[in-house]
Amino acid sequence: MPRSFAYIYDKINSQNERKYSIKATYYEIYNEKIKDLLNPTNKSLPVRWNRSRGFYVESLIEQKCDTFKDCLNLLKLGNLIKIYKI
Repeated sequence: MPRSFAYIYDKINSQNERKYSIKATYYEIYNEKIKDLLNPTNKSLPVRWNRSRGFYVESLIEQKCDTFKDCLNLLKLGNLIKIYKI
C-alpha cells in the first residue's frame, strides 16, 4: 500500500491547477464482522445503504490525509491495532 500512496501523492503534487482532498479509512472484515482499525473501541460495525450514499460502514472513522506521511502513519496505526488487538 505505501507504493500506492506514493503514486497517488506524486500525481496530486504534479497537478498544480487543481486542489485535492484525501480522506482515509482502515477497516478489517473477518468472520463477517467489520472492525474499524482506526477506532479500536468499536466491536463490529454495521453495513448500511441509502440512496444518496450507497453502501457504507456506519460509524467508520474517516481521517484527512494532507501528506503522504499522514497516510503512512494511519497505516502504521491500523496495523498496530490489528496486530496487538488494542
